[in-house]
Amino acid sequence: GIVSSDLEVFLGFISLILLFPSVVIPLGLFWWICACLTKTIQKLKLRQQEAKLELYNKILISLIVAAIMTCLMIIMQTGVSIIDSDQVWRVWWLFTAFWFMVF
Repeated sequence: GIVSSDLEVFLGFISLILLFPSVVIPLGLFWWICACLTKTIQKLKLRQQEAKLELYNKILISLIVAAIMTCLMIIMQTGVSIIDSDQVWRVWWLFTAFWFMVF
């Protein structure tokens, strides 16, 4: 009926609002860490410390890949939740496993 439909729309809206901080907080942390790593990499280039420079570049690339994968997973999680709310339980374990691996 109308009441259950309105409730579903309201709960969907609330879930999107609650999902927003889960996007902003990790991306903010990734940005902050990447900014600090970039400064460290610049210092290492000036000091010509090649071994440390290579290590820090690999860490920076890993964090960038993790940030991109996080964005894609959040988009996919939101899409699955909105489009097929009755079948979410079938794929929710993938999301749980992804977040466990990332964090």
